[in-house]
Amino acid sequence: MLLENRKYLDQSARSGEFLPQRDCLGSDYRIVRQLGRGGDGTVYLVYHLPTEQLRAAKCLKTNLPFEKKQELMVMKKLRHPLFPQVYDILESAGGSWLIMEYISGRCIADIPLEEVSAKQFFSIARQLSEALIYLHDRPTPILHLDIKPTNVLLKHSGELVLIDFGAAIASDQKNRYGGHNGTVGFAAPEQMDQKAKVDVRADIYGFGALMYYYLFKEIPKPPFIPVHQHSPKHFSCEKQILSLLKRCLQESPDERYPDSVCLYKELGRMQRRYERNRKLQKSFGAFALLLAAGIFTFTSMGNGDAGLTENEKQEKREESYNRILRQADSIGLAQAVEYYHEAFQLMPEQGKWCFQLFDRITEDYLFTEKEEMICKQLLFLPASPNGNTVLEVLRERFENFGELAYRIGLAYWYYYEGMSGKSTAVNWFQEAVLFSGDRGGTSWYEPAQIHIKIGTYYEKLGKRNERGVYDTDYGTYWEDLKKLWGLRVVKGMDAGIRFQIGNELLSCLIFHIHELQEFGEAQEECARILAELETFLLQDKDSGAWREEWTGQLQAAKDAVERAYGRAVAEEEVLDSERGNGD
Repeated sequence: MLLENRKYLDQSARSGEFLPQRDCLGSDYRIVRQLGRGGDGTVYLVYHLPTEQLRAAKCLKTNLPFEKKQELMVMKKLRHPLFPQVYDILESAGGSWLIMEYISGRCIADIPLEEVSAKQFFSIARQLSEALIYLHDRPTPILHLDIKPTNVLLKHSGELVLIDFGAAIASDQKNRYGGHNGTVGFAAPEQMDQKAKVDVRADIYGFGALMYYYLFKEIPKPPFIPVHQHSPKHFSCEKQILSLLKRCLQESPDERYPDSVCLYKELGRMQRRYERNRKLQKSFGAFALLLAAGIFTFTSMGNGDAGLTENEKQEKREESYNRILRQADSIGLAQAVEYYHEAFQLMPEQGKWCFQLFDRITEDYLFTEKEEMICKQLLFLPASPNGNTVLEVLRERFENFGELAYRIGLAYWYYYEGMSGKSTAVNWFQEAVLFSGDRGGTSWYEPAQIHIKIGTYYEKLGKRNERGVYDTDYGTYWEDLKKLWGLRVVKGMDAGIRFQIGNELLSCLIFHIHELQEFGEAQEECARILAELETFLLQDKDSGAWREEWTGQLQAAKDAVERAYGRAVAEEEVLDSERGNGD
């Protein structure tokens, strides 16, 4: 790196890129060239003579208020790879200078439309939301307030860096200098109102505006976000992405995502749905002949029952029932609806068809709204002269209805793409518990109960009240997740569900380790959970689809635990030393 910097220095000198020799910053920095100009200062590329490193130096306006300079001192304490490291704040050359890490890359504004891709969209969005979590989850949250295309850089490796904290404030800081700055078109509406109080939701708006610009190279005009006819061809999930961005860009802060953690989780769910949906290729037209042949087979099979005993009739019905299910399993889901309905009419006391239906729906780890409509059409069809629906008949006659309700609850909880998945899942889990009979007689009773409990407080997780503290206890959530992860029945579930439970455990360790410490969780217990998650990742034969994502998450969780408990030990040693000196 030093050799590369010397080479760059020599080339710059020969090309005349350097400003005149007198344009030096103190005795340690030589100004190379101007990099850009912003509302509160100009940024230069500088060469640090003692270390032979290239750095960025921002010359701040001389009339900058004292309070704003103090805010820049707060920026100096930030330590995260998603932000440039701040090395120093100098008073030199007639102004205040902020010395920062130099980031080599390009900004979002420089990415042409033809390069836009789903992979890059999710990479930028997830990294940016993670940066916001770091800022917003500090003891006193920091608001960036100027998230725009020129302030988000991408390194050549694809790593993101959020720069320019010229508009940033602490969340408890009052408006001392007329408005909350920001850039028109990317700043939240409340930032333009000098009397309005801003919070983390202003950065949620900025996130939405930036990502919309990334997709369409134009500034959004909320509250109506058009569906572009010329949107990137890579986005088969454009409807869901625009729905997410529209929520971020709501004029009222109350209608946006409540915080960056909720945004991060929603992006993760959306990315997993997108990646799995790409692998799912359902063909309907090719099975038209199979559908016609299957219906013909079913309508012609009931004419030979005369003279058979009841046992023989039952065996024939079961044989026909299984044949129908095999035929349904060989064609597209939309066409299979008729087969499932025919199977129900043939043997209404059996629910095997419904198990098969939900197995097919969740095999790609995605429960779409379209698939939900298919299920509702089947379950709410009239099934008897008294007007009872298929669902009501199953509830009355199918002896394994409790297990079926539990399986449907899992589909809604872990795979549903809509916004009300968990609340709908809780209703199904309650049905499962109701039909579980003896507590020890069913395997789904305990996991259903845990899901019901989590469902009562899940929507409040990550939300702060007026006092700036969380409304719910992450320690309780952590304990419930550990119980769920450790259940034998969960260990036997498909890898997709175990992955999502494990991902929630990792998120708790990464983003809420300090709260877990306050809750009383021991470092050894965190290490035990991490070891189990790593074993699952390495040994499960179906974990390849998310192995790359989880590897990074695992390392981030290990680092978070090590930092948190290492700091606690260091602080305790200091206290012990002080107590010893006092004696």
